[in-house]
Amino acid sequence: MAVLMRGLVGSAFAIGLYIILLFAPTWYLTGGFDWPRAWEFILLLIPLYFVATIWLAWTDPDLLRGRTSLAGKQPFADKIATGLLALFILGWFILIPWDVHELHLLPTLPDALGYWGGIAIFLGGAILVWSTMRTNTFAANIVKTHDREQYVVDTGPYARVRHPMYTSFILFFVGIGLFLESTTATLIALPGVLIFFLPRILIEERQLKRDLDGYADYMSRVRTRVIPGLF
Repeated sequence: MAVLMRGLVGSAFAIGLYIILLFAPTWYLTGGFDWPRAWEFILLLIPLYFVATIWLAWTDPDLLRGRTSLAGKQPFADKIATGLLALFILGWFILIPWDVHELHLLPTLPDALGYWGGIAIFLGGAILVWSTMRTNTFAANIVKTHDREQYVVDTGPYARVRHPMYTSFILFFVGIGLFLESTTATLIALPGVLIFFLPRILIEERQLKRDLDGYADYMSRVRTRVIPGLF
């Protein structure tokens, strides 16, 4: 019950952060909170977050505990990389309302592509996250040493890419940018995620290759890190 409550509190905090990042600039720029597309996005997030939290608490409480805690030894380099990544994510989300309400840097895509395409891509990312966590009980938020005995996972999405959780982030960002009608943010999503996630990927792989038996062999078998055929 304690881990479920911690997960629910974490979900509420995450949704609240999304609201602040999207609507604080909206209020500053427009004097109000009239942005229906962003409210639809928040309404989409709420059931996804809370259903996922309840599902994790029921099926894998150890993973939920790991994803809602920074417990464990995290390399200093990863702390720096995580900080830079957080700054990118914050800046990217703040860019969206600024672009939608003020800058209009690029034309808005038609609804058939933006609205429905955004939802489809975002939900594709959510399905990939579910598959990743269902496959890998060690899929923590940070690079750290686990209290449980860790082993190499090479099934499910890990049979195609070494870091499917990061692949899901690309889908999330592209989907969000499309849905919220910021073509600029959509175009920034792919290179931005790859650039700012790369240090964490390299740090994680170096540690796993050093500390986890069989990971070097897994790297030789699964050559793709994030995007099949590209990277």
